[in-house]
Amino acid sequence: EASSSSSTPPSAHGDSAASNPHSLPIAKHAKLRGHQKVVCALALDRKGARLITGSWDHTLRFWDFAGMTTTLQSFREIDPTGEYYGAYTYNQIAWSSTGELFALCRAHAQPLLYDREGSEICEFCKGDQYVTEQANTKGHTAEVTGCEWSRVQPDVVLTGAKDSTLRLWNAERLMKRNTTIIKTAQGIARWRRAMVSCCGFSPDCSLLYAGCHEGSVMLWPYDGPFTKPAQHLKVARDGSSSIRFLFLSPLPPRICQWKIRCP
Repeated sequence: EASSSSSTPPSAHGDSAASNPHSLPIAKHAKLRGHQKVVCALALDRKGARLITGSWDHTLRFWDFAGMTTTLQSFREIDPTGEYYGAYTYNQIAWSSTGELFALCRAHAQPLLYDREGSEICEFCKGDQYVTEQANTKGHTAEVTGCEWSRVQPDVVLTGAKDSTLRLWNAERLMKRNTTIIKTAQGIARWRRAMVSCCGFSPDCSLLYAGCHEGSVMLWPYDGPFTKPAQHLKVARDGSSSIRFLFLSPLPPRICQWKIRCP
């Protein structure tokens, strides 16, 4: 089933208040149906040709807009969990800058790497959860909450996890170990680590960032040093709001925060 609307502002439609409660500037929309449960992750490649959606039904669906018919059906469905990996929800899907690979972050310490057609290439290396010093482990030891690929180095991917670390990986050595580890902190003075809830790069890849569960944002130069954050911003003053999504704009240099609450 699919539906579309004209370019008339949503407020002009009688039933738009229920379908668009936040008055987002939507010109047209279509309903892509297929998943049996809530869609929890999605990613559109840089050319805007292929969309991947992940759902609580533990499946990934591939949507190719160039070859899509009026039925608006996905052309491929895969189950990345299966009997081997177990049933995990998906936190994020990230395309590489070339569009030939994508990483799948599930509620697990090891993300998965796939090619464009959905064939699994490898599983990221897992760290030793019994080692206290995170720098001595080969990978994450807790759930990975986010990832993003570098735009200037197509083989480099950044991941963040609840083990309070960011890790930089080379796509050719994902099964061996990460190349760089960055520890997060709740306060510069006390140097207490904070769980990472999202991570990524600035548009020009001059910075990498981490949004944390206790409401802070940390920034590091792309080339280091990574011993401590270059900037530490306390966005949520009460310390009870997690930074779930964060995007950096090149100009002007600012951070904007939105809170969307349904009535």
